[in-house]
Amino acid sequence: MIPTHTIEDVLAKPIDKLEKALATDFPGHERDWSRGVGDALTDVEQALGLHTALAETADGLLTKVDLTRPTSVRQVSELRRQHTELQEQSRSLRAQLQTAARAFQPPEVGVGKVETLPEPVPLGPVPDFGSLRQAIAQLLLALRQHQQDETKLLLDSINTDIGVGD
Repeated sequence: MIPTHTIEDVLAKPIDKLEKALATDFPGHERDWSRGVGDALTDVEQALGLHTALAETADGLLTKVDLTRPTSVRQVSELRRQHTELQEQSRSLRAQLQTAARAFQPPEVGVGKVETLPEPVPLGPVPDFGSLRQAIAQLLLALRQHQQDETKLLLDSINTDIGVGD
């Protein structure tokens, strides 16, 4: 039997952590919110790496799928593409969060030191935290859907194998 829970367990805690970080209010706390959500996204990225390794290695869960069926081959190919896409989305969003956090970084002022100049003001508009939050929520939905699709494919493969022998 294929342990479908293994992949989900690797992603479950980081996804939950990201959902909780995303749900916190950010007005007046933009820098802290950006850092907290960014840390949670880092955890998701690491879990996605492990998830991909567990699923795609020679002895991984996706190799347990009946690859003699063209439909299963297409589904496995799509899931593998999603692994890369989800990683890229996560990295991009984390970079946006880092930029957002810098926009709200208080200037370092060297009290009593004339030699210390303040950091230059970052160029660009003030980050749209609502849009950023929405994009991260979309990533969370995609992660959940990906988990469901993988589980369904694995279960369908098991059921097909069992059904053949009946």
